[in-house]
Amino acid sequence: MIVVHVTVRARRDRRDEAIAALRRMQESTRRFDAGCLGYAFSVDLDDDCVFRCVETWRDIAALRAHLHADHMREPDAVLEETTTGPAAITVFDATAIDDWRAAVAADLSPIGRAPIPGTVWCRP
Repeated sequence: MIVVHVTVRARRDRRDEAIAALRRMQESTRRFDAGCLGYAFSVDLDDDCVFRCVETWRDIAALRAHLHADHMREPDAVLEETTTGPAAITVFDATAIDDWRAAVAADLSPIGRAPIPGTVWCRP
């Protein structure tokens, strides 16, 4: 499983346009990219011009296909004009820990405390 974290900052005066492009990107990715297991943008609680996306992909080939998909071209072009610079992107090759409670009990928790219910630990 591939997990991607993306952070992008919209220009304050173009924020609404950036949001519209992010929304189109999210909707088209969920609709057209067969290898997409999850794709969701959220806004930063401290800065409403900062947006984060957590993406989950079946494999690296699915992510590669997404990055070259036709439906990405238009939103990418809009974001080039409406953001303050390139997105910060981190890609992880992750393995889900199905029994996270056992992992926490075995002190494998990366934060040293029990996670929020429903959390799935992923190791890079």
